[in-house]
Amino acid sequence: MAEEFKDVTEEDYIPVRTGEYLPLKHGDTFDLGGVTLEVYECSGHTPGSMVILIKEERTLILGDACNPFTFVFDGHSVGVTTFIRKLKCLKEETDGKYDRVYLSHREGEAPKEMVDGVIQVCENVLAGKADNVPFEFLGQKAHIAKAIDPVKMQRVDGGIGNIVYDKERIYE
Repeated sequence: MAEEFKDVTEEDYIPVRTGEYLPLKHGDTFDLGGVTLEVYECSGHTPGSMVILIKEERTLILGDACNPFTFVFDGHSVGVTTFIRKLKCLKEETDGKYDRVYLSHREGEAPKEMVDGVIQVCENVLAGKADNVPFEFLGQKAHIAKAIDPVKMQRVDGGIGNIVYDKERIYE
C-alpha cells in the first residue's frame, strides 16, 4: 500500500448506511417526471459498473465504466475479454440513442465515439497490437494499452479512449 494511505481505515471512507437500497440492475428504467433514465450494466472497471442513458436528453453517462483511461487491472476489475464483450453489448443496446457523453473525473462532454474507441483499444490488446506502457498505481503494476502524453494525458496516436490492464488477466 502507498505510504500516503497507510493510516486510512475503513471508517474513513465507508459511509454509514441510513436507509434501504434497492438493487440497481441492467434494464431498469426510472421515470423522474418527464426525464427517463435507462440503466445498462457494463462490467469492467468494477464488476457492477453501470451506465445511465438520460433518454430525453440523448445523453449517456459512462462514469468510470468507459473513458480515456479506464482502469481494468486490479482485483475488482474484469479481464479485457469480459470488458470488450460488455462494451459491445452496451454499444448495441445504446446505438443511436445518444448524442452526448459524460464521464467521471472530467469536466464537460466527452467524444461521442468513446465506447467505439475503447472497444478498438481492447481489440488491439487481444490482437497483440497494444503499446504496453508500464504503469504503477498505489503499488499495483499494470500496462497502458496505448501510449499517452503524460502531460496532456491523451493518446499520442490521437485516438479516443484507453485502458490500463493486467497482462495476466486479459482472458478473464
